[in-house]
This record gives sequence, structure tokens and C-alpha cells, in this order.
Amino acid sequence: MTRGESQHFVCEPVTIVKWKDNKSVLLAYNCTGSAETIIVKRWDKTIRQYVDVTAPKIVKNYNQHMGGVDVLDQQMECYRTFIKTKKWTLKLLTHFFDLALVNSWRLYRNDCNRNNYARKDTMPLLDFRLDVADALSCTPSRTRRDSEDDDQVSSSRRDYKIYRPANRPSAEKRYDGYEHFPTSDDIKALRTCRLETCISCSKIRCDKCNVYLCLSRDKNCFKAYHIQ
Repeated sequence: MTRGESQHFVCEPVTIVKWKDNKSVLLAYNCTGSAETIIVKRWDKTIRQYVDVTAPKIVKNYNQHMGGVDVLDQQMECYRTFIKTKKWTLKLLTHFFDLALVNSWRLYRNDCNRNNYARKDTMPLLDFRLDVADALSCTPSRTRRDSEDDDQVSSSRRDYKIYRPANRPSAEKRYDGYEHFPTSDDIKALRTCRLETCISCSKIRCDKCNVYLCLSRDKNCFKAYHIQ
């Protein structure tokens, strides 16, 4: 194909056209007729001047309206939601969610301009997204009746707290034989003894290692824990 030539493939209501400019351009559309053409100006390097080139009318329409599309894509790329998944449905969902956020923000900016808001008082895109996230993640306000019902339920049953065990001390700290003092903690629920061979519970804690160990007349896991 030489410059200015085009080929059309029509499958109602969609038309696909391949047009030769500096390179081949492929466009698909359903808004104009397939035979409509226009004359556009293009720079010719050989004669160093502009020449008339025949082009499909859709090229002119695209060039007139591409600005908004490119700006939208650019703004979506600023804070695009990335998700690690092989499911195309989830990727499509996050894409349209980002698209809706950017379009909503652009409408918000138009309203601010219409109401003569100062530019500094208009939220940037990131703050707008964060406000939407806060609004979607917050819980609805609770009525007084709901709070009273919850108080009755909580008073009628015992609340259990889940405690994470402390990290084990290093071998150097565990067996250094220096300042390992037992402390009796005032806790309601006994904690599991951290000696490897013991499955009992205790409220005696080593101040230095910050682990609970059995220490009584019949069992001395505290001493066994600190002897290598």
C-alpha cells in the first residue's frame, strides 16, 4: 500500500479500516460510513513540504476527540489498582472500578469549577480516591438500641482474648546465666510453658527472656529452660 491508500472491512454495524500514513494505521468504528474520506495535510520528507493525503473520515474524528481519552488513560495510570491474579474477570473489575473513580473525580472537578471553587480547595485525585475508600469501608452509624442489645449480650457471656506468645529468645540470651529473674504476673488466664518438653501452664515469667515457665515445688521448668 502507498501513502493515502486504505482498505475497509465491513461487518454491520462495525467497520475496520487499514490506512497507510507514515505507517499502517488500523481503526475500528461504527459512527461513520466506510466510504467517507477527507484530505489531510502531511509532511513529505523528500520534497520538504506539506502535501495532500487522502484519509478516511474516522481519522479526523479520532484526532478531534482523542484528547479526553488519552487524559483519562493517563489519570488512570497514576493510581491504577494492581491485583495478582490469573483471572481476567478480576482484572476487568478493577479496571472499570478505576475508570469509574477517575470519571467521578472529573465530574467533581467540573462541579467545583462551575461553583467557582478555588483550585487549592479542590481535592486532587489521590485524596478523592482515599475519601471514596473511607466512605466504602466505614460501618454505618449504630443506634442506641443496638448498643444496649450488645451490652446485654456481652454481659451474658465471657469475653476471651487471644494472646500471641512472645518470640523465643536467642540461644546466647537464654543460656548466658545472667539476670534471669522469675516474676509472677497478675493474669487471669495462665500461659503455656515455653519449655520444649512441658505442656503445662504457668503465670511465672522470666524478666529477661519474656517467656512463661513453670516454677513450683514439684516442677522447675524455669531452671531447666536456662541450662544448656
